[in-house]
Amino acid sequence: MLVCELGLSPGYVLDEMQVYEMQPLIDKAYLRDRESWEQTRLVCNYIHNALFKGTFRMRFPWDEDADTSVSADERRRLTEAARNMEKTISGNG
Repeated sequence: MLVCELGLSPGYVLDEMQVYEMQPLIDKAYLRDRESWEQTRLVCNYIHNALFKGTFRMRFPWDEDADTSVSADERRRLTEAARNMEKTISGNG
């Protein structure tokens, strides 16, 4: 998949690539064809609007709105981690 669909060099995938690098590439491989799918959606929308009434809806995985809200506990944890990192970097930790 990494070689054929994503166009990576076989030598790189087999000899140089680390295992932790593979999973994110596999997880996001569908985004490679995103532009083509967006064009397809646009054409389908034009055809639908010309022939039918109502709303045209063609959803793709990248249309989903991810929840980016941060809870108060998470905010406190991240703030504390940032303070600890700052102390470590400045030499006071």
